[in-house]
Amino acid sequence: MNQAADNQLLVKALKSGDTRVVQQVYAQCFPMVAAYVQANSGTVEDAEDVFQEAWLVLLGKIKNPDFTLTSLVSTYVFSVAKNIWLHTLRTKRTKASALGNSVAVENIMLEQSNEAPQPEPEILVQNWLQKITKNCQAILTSLFLNNTPMSRLMQTMGWKNKHTAANQKYKCLQQMTTTALQEVHSSSKK
Repeated sequence: MNQAADNQLLVKALKSGDTRVVQQVYAQCFPMVAAYVQANSGTVEDAEDVFQEAWLVLLGKIKNPDFTLTSLVSTYVFSVAKNIWLHTLRTKRTKASALGNSVAVENIMLEQSNEAPQPEPEILVQNWLQKITKNCQAILTSLFLNNTPMSRLMQTMGWKNKHTAANQKYKCLQQMTTTALQEVHSSSKK
């Protein structure tokens, strides 16, 4: 029997819930997923989570009568797992960046507080806000001063997805951090 026919039998068995086939697919696919996740900053536990998500995607898809699997089951599961892991890494990186930016601003404020008397932190932040683009002023004010949920801000700004929103927030935090650093450096030269 050829690979395509074997694959179709495998899909049919998965649809019927054959546990032997589930074990067979797991044994074939999980080592590939685990190796990929571990080679890309993950752990075995991360790989297990990613594999389980990919598995659920596959099971959801094959139950749809309109779905046609055009690749091997193992290739499909690996591709979905890879995409899930890459998305997880991007999300972690974005969160770490945002956290790093807020820590940088706090450190700048601490540096300034150790020098001559400085304005209150709120006044410093307001001054920095005035020196960044109007768009970023609106975004950061909404998120951090008005506590607007990101989902509502996405609608207001017309952003298509969470990834775009995260990118905009990151760029604005970068602008704010750069402005704050420039101000600290220029005041330390005086």
